[in-house]
Amino acid sequence: MSYSVTLKVLRFDPSTDEAPYYQDYTAEWQDDGETDFMSLLQAMSVAYDSCATVDGDPMTFDMNCANGWCGRCTMMVDGKPSLACWTKVEKGKTYTVEPLAGFPVVRDLVVDKSATYRKFVQADVAVQSAEPITKLGDIPYDLYWNTLSKLNTCRECMCCYAACPKVQGGLTEKFIGPGAMMQIAMRHMDPRDEADRAWQAAMSGVFECDLCGECSSVCPATIDIVGLISTLQKAASEKGLGAQSALTPASAVAMAGAIAEARAGKGIAGAGSAGSTAVSSGASVEEIVQASCGQAGCHTAESVLEYRVDADAAQLRVDSHVANKVDLDEGQKAAFVELFTE
Repeated sequence: MSYSVTLKVLRFDPSTDEAPYYQDYTAEWQDDGETDFMSLLQAMSVAYDSCATVDGDPMTFDMNCANGWCGRCTMMVDGKPSLACWTKVEKGKTYTVEPLAGFPVVRDLVVDKSATYRKFVQADVAVQSAEPITKLGDIPYDLYWNTLSKLNTCRECMCCYAACPKVQGGLTEKFIGPGAMMQIAMRHMDPRDEADRAWQAAMSGVFECDLCGECSSVCPATIDIVGLISTLQKAASEKGLGAQSALTPASAVAMAGAIAEARAGKGIAGAGSAGSTAVSSGASVEEIVQASCGQAGCHTAESVLEYRVDADAAQLRVDSHVANKVDLDEGQKAAFVELFTE
């Protein structure tokens, strides 16, 4: 019995097409005969080779290593930023494949990442020191192998940029973006580096990040990007560099009131009251987040609840994005921290 995979590909050639359109491709199932595994990139390659049976005009996509390292085959798969070579497909299913969100389309699934690559260059993450690097001491073993070497596995695939609500929503021009901020964090933790990376992070919009965790959730290298950004926020705060809230005072008051009322309705100690409430006292945590965080335009309820942070990062999230803009009582602050803590 033969199997196949259907690919619904969003196609667009800016030089000839008036608007993007979807085209279906069928890829006959192929695997190694042992693992029953077929990647999306394999399916696309099969469809490409057999496209003459469709209309003679193959889809255009980018690839290189086909092994998850180069980051070239990044695209949206059923709405999620993914590496095609690491995305497993299943027999008989249909997958919607679109160009990476937020990037200019060159043709079909090929996008222009040059503007974002320039942000990596502008981050200037070469080690800065008064002495030549060859004369500097070694990096501690644990720090290198358990932290810095992990950061060096960044594919520069731009999945994190495609997932970032701040970048995609155009909500800020100050934020250099999760990938470049991760590079700054790497040097901040490098004992050989003498540059003031906390200051650099602050000037690069680190406080524009709401620590929603979308970037970390899609990183193929499983780098804890949001944790690194949280570290930079803490370092910048300790230097008195300030924080800029993504929440407006009105939405923050509504959020505080909603959480406080919900806590009171459930008999949770420490509830206060402030401003207008966005949801009823019997609302679920999901409804509270959707009504408050969603109103602010900074992230979705799903991202906050799927990627909560530790207590320190949760406290920082409250201090940097809520309490510095709105006068909250201790009960409301505690409600925020509890909401965001894993």
